[in-house]
Amino acid sequence: MVTTTSSWLRAYADILGPTGGAASPLVFLTAFANPPSEGAESLAHWSNPGRSELLEGKYCGVGISKCFKTIEGIGGTPTLAVVVDLKKSALYYDRQPLIKKIAEIFCVKVKSLISKIEIELLNKLLKGLYVRCCYGKYRTFRLFEVMEQTPDERSFMYCGTTITLVEYFEKVYHITLNYPKMPVVVEKTYKKELNYYPIELLQVCENQRVTLVQQTTAQVRKMNKVCTVAPNRSREQTDKSRKFLRIDECGQKNDWRYKDSFLARCRQRGLGVEEPNIE
Repeated sequence: MVTTTSSWLRAYADILGPTGGAASPLVFLTAFANPPSEGAESLAHWSNPGRSELLEGKYCGVGISKCFKTIEGIGGTPTLAVVVDLKKSALYYDRQPLIKKIAEIFCVKVKSLISKIEIELLNKLLKGLYVRCCYGKYRTFRLFEVMEQTPDERSFMYCGTTITLVEYFEKVYHITLNYPKMPVVVEKTYKKELNYYPIELLQVCENQRVTLVQQTTAQVRKMNKVCTVAPNRSREQTDKSRKFLRIDECGQKNDWRYKDSFLARCRQRGLGVEEPNIE
C-alpha cells in the first residue's frame, strides 16, 4: 500500500517506465531501442558491436529491464530499490515492408514468383507475425497463413460480380499491384472469418520479438554468442546501462516534469507462516 500524491505518482512512473514511454507501476518490463535511434547506438557501444545483425529483417536488440523490489539489508530493514539489468533479444525491424522481408529471407531482390516449397517456409517463419496495412485505415492484424494463390487468382463476390484482388484494389483504392504473382496473406478474425491481402501492401508492426521457431539455426547460434559474456563484462554493461538511465541521485539528472523531492510511506503486507505440528 502506497500513500502518496498525484505528482509523486507521475515521478514514480517516470522512474519505473521505459525510456521515452509509460508503464504501470510494479510491473517488470524491458525497454528496447531500435538501431537507428541515438539510445540504441549508445547501448550497442558496449555490447558486442558488429554482431547485432541477424539478417532476414531481424537484429539483436539491446535493452534494459527495470523494476522496483524490496531488498532486506544487513540490519533487517527493508528498502525499496530500482533493479536494473541488461537484456538482449532477437527483434524484427519496425515498419519493414513485408515483401522486402521475404526478399531478405531468400537472399534475393524482390521476387515476382514464389514456389510451393518457399511458401511452406514462409508459413513457418511468418505465421503469428503482426502486420499493418499500408492503405485505407491502416489495419493491424496477426498473420494467419501465406496462401499459394496469388492476387490475380484469388477471386470473390463484390457488388454482385466476381472480381480478383487485383481488380478490387484498382476499383476501390485505385492501387495497381506491382506483384500480382506474389502469394496472398490471410487474416483469421475472432469470428473465424478469413480476409485476404496482397503481400506488397503490408509492413511489419513495431516492437515484436522473434520466437525460437522463427529463427534459423545460424541465428540461434549468433544470439548465443552475443548474449554470452564474462561475469566482469556483464557487470560492466549493467553499470553502464544504469548510467544510461540516469537514475542516480533519485533521478535528479533526468528530464522530469516534476523535480520536487517527495516522501512516500510504504506498507507491505506479509504472510505469516504457522508453526507446524510434528506428530
